[in-house]
Amino acid sequence: LLLAVVSGPDPLAACGWAVAAAAVFALPAGFAPGSVGWGDVKLAGLMGAALGAEVALALAVGLTAGGVIAIGILARHRGAARHRSLPLAPPLALGSAWVLLLG
Repeated sequence: LLLAVVSGPDPLAACGWAVAAAAVFALPAGFAPGSVGWGDVKLAGLMGAALGAEVALALAVGLTAGGVIAIGILARHRGAARHRSLPLAPPLALGSAWVLLLG
């Protein structure tokens, strides 16, 4: 995180995007325990520091991919799927890769 902040063109903006992206996930993690893990909060902060303003697109792509995976799990396991957890880090990493490679 420190390297991403220091090596970028505007370290203050990188810190701002890191805090903003982490806050998006920290609110549900703090108010609804079990909904989002703190590892996802830290990953979002790192994404914000590294991607800057493009973190919004990365989060949108990642959350959309996570939603598609969740719908697939719901379709396959029906009611039992409601009690399963879904790791959010892989779809978020996919969103970051999408922005870095195609954005």
